[in-house]
Amino acid sequence: MESIFDRRSTRQFTLHTATNEEIHTLLQAGMSAPSAMGKYPVSFIVLNEREQLKRVPQIHPYAAFTPEAAVAIIVCYEPGKAYPDHNPMIWAVQDASAATMNIITAAEMIGYGSTWTGIAPNQTIRTAFEKEFNIPEGVVPMAMVVVGKKAQNGQKAEKFDQKKVHYGKW
Repeated sequence: MESIFDRRSTRQFTLHTATNEEIHTLLQAGMSAPSAMGKYPVSFIVLNEREQLKRVPQIHPYAAFTPEAAVAIIVCYEPGKAYPDHNPMIWAVQDASAATMNIITAAEMIGYGSTWTGIAPNQTIRTAFEKEFNIPEGVVPMAMVVVGKKAQNGQKAEKFDQKKVHYGKW
């Protein structure tokens, strides 16, 4: 549980390269997330080449820390492949969010820090990612998980707030 309770967003990394096995573990964690009706409309783009990581801040104003990361994983969803009832976009976003959180938790468990860096719904950033990484029409880059060895440990903060818990009714 420490991997969940102690996790903090990491934006300072030591220059390190993730192994293929570590990247596979992160992807396996993302693919192990729950999905509405088992549709799994989520795909991933792995950025593990230093030149790719260095280009990210040019298209994402809030990802200046990416060049020092070991790997960045772009989490994408396809509404056309999601649970079709009601609004497939909402189901696809939920599925991609679960996959993103699994990657973040797995990163912590294998000794890495990470940060969830949003892409969609910012249309400017989304369009830049679609162009830079050749993302096909119908596929939405939702988030990028930037992963690396922590340059420093963040402050632990107690986030549990009993006032936000309601039993049986509000």
